[in-house]
Amino acid sequence: MIDGVLDEDHWFEAIRYDDFVVTQPYSLSSPSFNTQVLIHSDQHGLYVGFINQQVQKEGSSRTSLRDEDIKTDYNEIIIDFDNQGLRSYGFKISRNNAVQDAIWRDRNREEINWNGNWLHGVSISDAQWQTEFFIPWSVVVSKTSDDVQRNIQLYFGRWHQGRRQRSSYPKTDRSQLNFMDEFATYNAVIAYKPQMDAFPYITLSHDLLRQKNEYKVGMDIFWKPTNHQQINLSLNPDFGQIESEDLVINFSAIETFSSEKRPFFRENNDLFDIWGPETLRVIHTPRIGGESDQSEARNIDAALRLTQIGKQFDISLLSAFEEDTQYHDGGHFFALRGQYKSENWTTGLIQTLVDRPSINRQAKTTAIDGLVEINNSLFLSAQLIRSQINHSVANRDGVLQVSDIAWWVKADFQISDVWFNEIALLNYGERFDISDFGFVKQVDRKQFEYTTTYEWPELESKWIRDIKLESSFIAKNNQNNDDLPQELEIDVSLILPSRAVWEIETVYITSGDDDLITRGGHVVYLPKQTEFAIAYTTTQDHYLQLELSAGTGTQGLNGGFQTYEFTPSLQIEEWMNLELEIEYQRFDNGLIWLGDEDEINVDGEGDDSQNLLGSFALEELSIAFNVSARIGNRHELRVKMESATLHANANQVYGVAKDGLIFVSNQEALESFSESEFAVQVRYRYEIGALSQFYLVYSRGADQEIEGLPKSRRHLLSNTIKMADTETINMKLKYHF
Repeated sequence: MIDGVLDEDHWFEAIRYDDFVVTQPYSLSSPSFNTQVLIHSDQHGLYVGFINQQVQKEGSSRTSLRDEDIKTDYNEIIIDFDNQGLRSYGFKISRNNAVQDAIWRDRNREEINWNGNWLHGVSISDAQWQTEFFIPWSVVVSKTSDDVQRNIQLYFGRWHQGRRQRSSYPKTDRSQLNFMDEFATYNAVIAYKPQMDAFPYITLSHDLLRQKNEYKVGMDIFWKPTNHQQINLSLNPDFGQIESEDLVINFSAIETFSSEKRPFFRENNDLFDIWGPETLRVIHTPRIGGESDQSEARNIDAALRLTQIGKQFDISLLSAFEEDTQYHDGGHFFALRGQYKSENWTTGLIQTLVDRPSINRQAKTTAIDGLVEINNSLFLSAQLIRSQINHSVANRDGVLQVSDIAWWVKADFQISDVWFNEIALLNYGERFDISDFGFVKQVDRKQFEYTTTYEWPELESKWIRDIKLESSFIAKNNQNNDDLPQELEIDVSLILPSRAVWEIETVYITSGDDDLITRGGHVVYLPKQTEFAIAYTTTQDHYLQLELSAGTGTQGLNGGFQTYEFTPSLQIEEWMNLELEIEYQRFDNGLIWLGDEDEINVDGEGDDSQNLLGSFALEELSIAFNVSARIGNRHELRVKMESATLHANANQVYGVAKDGLIFVSNQEALESFSESEFAVQVRYRYEIGALSQFYLVYSRGADQEIEGLPKSRRHLLSNTIKMADTETINMKLKYHF
């Protein structure tokens, strides 16, 4: 039984590790509390137990739900099953038995978009708390091997939230460039057997507004014929309203990034998870079934992934097929990834194809990437990408074909244990387009980036315990060589002996041309901009924690802005956490584009309104209330309630001349407007067994935009709540065979 009580016979014969050192801050000193790890393995998997000595009053327990960021004490193990330093898997258990799992890549980068099938348990006494992990060998796809005994690499960590301190064995930390190269070696007994997991599900949905009922039945199948092969098949998958996105009011030309929340695309998808500067991803799975074509989400008929991990070569195929509707055909998505691994370098190829018959569009992307470890302190990585769009346009003969390339090169180098640097060069073509399957914040860029981070750990001062200084500089241009602004940012983090935290941020942006705001129209010359912000986070005791921040600066046409945030968090015993987030922003002279995306043709050209900007005095108030509750080990309750209101008081219409200068325009009248959004979700989760769950979810959401300014924010928000766009009750049963 995996219950956190380490009293079974095998624990008395287990290998013991207790030589932990403090690695955050990176002082490598002896911790003031003792931690022991017990480990053994058999043909079924790996068993790990932590014994954490700790006085009960020093314990910090904050309720976290499955796969949320753990903000309390926890134990962590990271396992490199291939013993190559390229890919590892992380497992965390908090002192209140919340769990999180992750994939580690590129020596020290953590990605939590992964769910594994493993067991866990916690027990707590007055003098210590214990965690117990069981990691079956079938949880991952690992490299080809016929050996019954095999070396794997392990890392053990313990996070103490109250002290803001991590202790580890061996003596390394995720801040180090060669983090995964420094793991401890463990000789494990591995006896792998073919395994098939089936997850049939049924969902029932009731639309309270339209009084309609819908049901859906489907299945996810995971078959591992060997330890290095896996076939994932999802039939009529349910990617429904179990998780909710945060509300965002976005008037910028940069798309809001959404993380993947759907289990099928989170598990063992790491071969496709290649990042570049400007949040570049050749494959961004939220595109599948996401809002596109006619700006509405689509159901998915089926999805398939084939993966094989070898000693030197890995390959994976991903495909998905959206549902055809009465009026529109769904899209078809295909991706192929191959990767070659050597001792100190890797290289890979990605080929994608997206077919969107409803808009007569086909998108292809080819990318080559590589990573070279020069030594333990210097890593080089790079990627070259070519995009091609074939688009049949009404009233035109033939097919419009647009192609372009993008490349980036990055160097990460570590001068000492506490001094880290990163240099990046990128060149993204003006017509480079991976939006059908991928994601990138900005294209049409030639850019240089430099970031440096220095830490002063465990200072002998009664005022400050740790200092962290991070500064970054960005010099950029576009393909037309317009004079774009340069950016300098300096951030300072101070941890006090009381474990409270001060954070100070300073940003300076030079004057220059903004080539984004008009969506391909004339560039806009803007004066220099500045920002100064300060934040304070109190020590987390057993009950209350406060986060406060304030910022001010200049933006737009010499206008000022102010931002304020207040976030109190209240912990009730061990099982419930309440959190309130309030954010207020005010901009004297916010610039909003007055053009229309629909009026821009396929060549990227629009009418004269594309070069018109409206100046508004903007006030935005966002309020969020979150409840997280764990009742025993099987019941979870989460409540998310969010609202956002925006008042835009009209100032002036400006035109943009070809030289980028702004002039007062009388071409059209400018009217004040207001926007309001509201969303609430109540989600109950019952864990029937390992990877078997029942969900009951209530969701309600609405948004509206009105001309002019309302009587009050309360009046605007109450009207929005009353005119709900969606209101549903969903039940989902998913069972593991």
